[in-house]
This record gives sequence, C-alpha cells and structure tokens, in this order.
Amino acid sequence: MGMSIWIASYILLWLIAIFLTAALISLYRHVGLIHMRFGPRGALALAGEGPDLGDRIPETVVTDVNGVHHSLNDGSSRHMLIYVSATCDTCKMLIPAIKTLVRTSSTQVLILCLDATEAYEMALPAIPVVAAESLAQVHLIKNTPYAIAVDEHGLVAAKGIVNTLEHLEDIERKLDRRSRRTDPEATGARS
Repeated sequence: MGMSIWIASYILLWLIAIFLTAALISLYRHVGLIHMRFGPRGALALAGEGPDLGDRIPETVVTDVNGVHHSLNDGSSRHMLIYVSATCDTCKMLIPAIKTLVRTSSTQVLILCLDATEAYEMALPAIPVVAAESLAQVHLIKNTPYAIAVDEHGLVAAKGIVNTLEHLEDIERKLDRRSRRTDPEATGARS
C-alpha cells in the first residue's frame, strides 16, 4: 500500500509538470501575439494633420535664429522638418534622438519651433532652429513633435508624430524608399 501512494504521487507530479509546461508555452505564445499587435510601430500619421503625402511643399525660405536662410523646397536636397514646442516634454526628450539622426543621416534637419526657441538653440547648437508658428499653420501641424520628410523634388515623402529615434528613422526610411522610386539613377533607368 505504501508503495502505491508513492507511485500515484509521482505520476500526479509528472502530470502537473506537463500541464504547467503546456500552460507556460501557451502564455509565451500569447505574449508574443500581444507584442506583435501592440509592439513598436513607425511614426504615427494622423488623418488631417500635416500636408498630404506627395504634395509639393510651398517654396519657402525661412531664417534661423542665427540669421541664416534655408529653403524648404530648393529642388536639390532632402529635408526633415521637425516641429517642436518649448512646452512639450516629449519634444525635449527627443533632443538626443535628433542629435543621433543628424550624425547618421545625410538629410538636412531643421527644427521648427511653434513658440520659444531658446531651449532648442542651446541643446542643438549645430542644427538650424527656426521660429515657425505661421509655417506650422500652413503645414497643418496641430501636435508636436511632428516630422515632415521632403524629398529632392520638394514633395512630402513621409510625415508623422515622432516620439523616439525609431520614429525618426522610420520617417527617414520612407524618405529613402521614395527617393529611390523617383530617382532614375537609383532605379537603373537611363535618360
């Protein structure tokens, strides 16, 4: 009798171990599904905000806080217009990501402030900072931080709310893809 209790408990423990292993595998599967559904995403483009993709940016020359003029649609270079606000904490947390983007990208970055520019002037001394409240109205910017990527032809290639370096890189990847599609040399076509 004593031996049969030990065998029964041993079998019961194995059944419990098998059940817990199956439950753990199921849990891992569900966590993976949740991560895929709600995981990292690219920049969020809201309907009705910002210029439409493919639209030409109006030929505008802005002057940064140092008195240097910058054309937003010069037809020869790519631009990343990043709208920020002095009252936006997320914008301030984005400063290291903007510095990284400038170091690793060939795209010209312009910081367009909806209000006071002083915080960004000091934090980003090598990047043009522009007071651009009226330009934000033209570009239909309602939330910050917001980025607009403009290709070599002055067309909006990508746009969206950017909260992280990943979002900025997503906007730049979209700009790169659009530039490759519209650049005959990049696609191998000859004129």
